[in-house]
Amino acid sequence: MHEGACSRFSFSVPLGLWGTRGLAFFQCMVLVFLGEISADRIFIGIKLMKKYLPVFFIILLSGCADPLPEDRLDYVGEWRSNEMGLLILADGSVSYKRLKGGATTSVSGPLKRFEGDNFVVGVFFMTTTFDVTEPPHEIGGAWKMTVDGVRLTRVSD
Repeated sequence: MHEGACSRFSFSVPLGLWGTRGLAFFQCMVLVFLGEISADRIFIGIKLMKKYLPVFFIILLSGCADPLPEDRLDYVGEWRSNEMGLLILADGSVSYKRLKGGATTSVSGPLKRFEGDNFVVGVFFMTTTFDVTEPPHEIGGAWKMTVDGVRLTRVSD
C-alpha cells in the first residue's frame, strides 16, 4: 500500500493496481472533485486526466462481461484445432488466437451478445463477430463446434 497525502486528505491505494502514475491520477481526480486543488494545479490534474482517463475506462469496461445464459453454457470451455484456439469462460470472457497464412490473429474481451449461434466479442465499437456454422454438439463423446470455418474440439478438463 502507498500512503499519499494532499492537503487534509490521505489516500491509501494498492500500488499494484495503480502504480505511481496511477496514484497521482487518482489523487488529482479526488482533489478536483472535492474542490481541494488550487487553480494553478487544475491544469496538471486535467492534463493527467486527459492522458489516463481513456485507459481507465477501457480497463474498467473490459472487465464488464456478463455471464453466459444457461442455454449457451455448451459454448464454455477451451476449444482447439491445429490452427486455432478459443477459450470461452462462463463469466463471459473470451480469448481467441488463430494462425492463418503466416499471420497470427488474436482477440480477447468480453462476450457482448449472441446473434443466433454467432457471438460478438469486444468493447464499444471495437467488436468481432464469430461465425458459428455448427454450434457445440457432442459426437462420440467429444464436443465439436465450427467457428469461422474451422472445426474445433473442446479440450477435456
